[in-house]
Amino acid sequence: MDNHFFRFAICIIFLPLLLAGCFGTPGISLTKGDYNIDPPPSINGAMRHVGKGDSLRALMVGLGYGPRKNLSGRVHGDSQNAGAYDKITLPETDGQITYNLPYLEGLFEYREIHGTESDNEWGLGLGLYPFPYFHFFGAINTSISEIGAFALFSVSMESVDYEGIAVDAPSTYKEAWQGDYSDDPRYIRNTNEISIHGNAEFGAFVNFFVGNFTVSYAPSIFFPWLFFDDLGEYNTTFFYPWLFIQNFQANYNLSKWNIGINFRDILSNTLSGNYWQIGLNVSYYL
Repeated sequence: MDNHFFRFAICIIFLPLLLAGCFGTPGISLTKGDYNIDPPPSINGAMRHVGKGDSLRALMVGLGYGPRKNLSGRVHGDSQNAGAYDKITLPETDGQITYNLPYLEGLFEYREIHGTESDNEWGLGLGLYPFPYFHFFGAINTSISEIGAFALFSVSMESVDYEGIAVDAPSTYKEAWQGDYSDDPRYIRNTNEISIHGNAEFGAFVNFFVGNFTVSYAPSIFFPWLFFDDLGEYNTTFFYPWLFIQNFQANYNLSKWNIGINFRDILSNTLSGNYWQIGLNVSYYL
């Protein structure tokens, strides 16, 4: 039996479920991409001693400033099948990628921290930076130190400029049947396109308590495009570069307040450049 006839029959039978797979997917071999990136906050745990069985609830606000910096370099994109029935192979490309980091960042967060009957603790938080995020962490908290790890997930909406070799695919049965679409590779250029995507940050922290003061170090890895990694309608052919973040912080603790000054240094695994940021964080314990 002819393969095209067989695929067409499968499409007709399972049309609602297999629409995208039968008709193919649009793809792009990126040659240039200019992305606005807003790294989420680093998580430092409680930054104070939490007694056994104690619970803390806090509201946190923060503001960070850094001279706007570009991290840029080349990334390799593999070849990709795309278009109707995935019959077109897009070429491998080395794309020039730039991450633009902001002058100012602000955050607002609600955080809960719970101590266990041992020296362990766990916590979670919901916040805006300005995009919504959720994080959770676990740690060992003693009278002199706190050591733990965290995971943070968020959804961002940022603008992108990009260029590349792209191929479309039919999005409806009518387009596929009548051929009312173009599946020839073409060079496209889009500017200020809004991209909604997910990202994630994974890291650790270590805090030392000296009287009312806390000094903290929190290294982490931030994945700007962990999921929803397409550009508009186009599937990309590479993994986005990740960022390595180091957060150094000093805090002064009062019974109801926590005031901290932090310094963040940001590097990329493949992009050249260095970005730093200084910030102020204030927490109020409910």
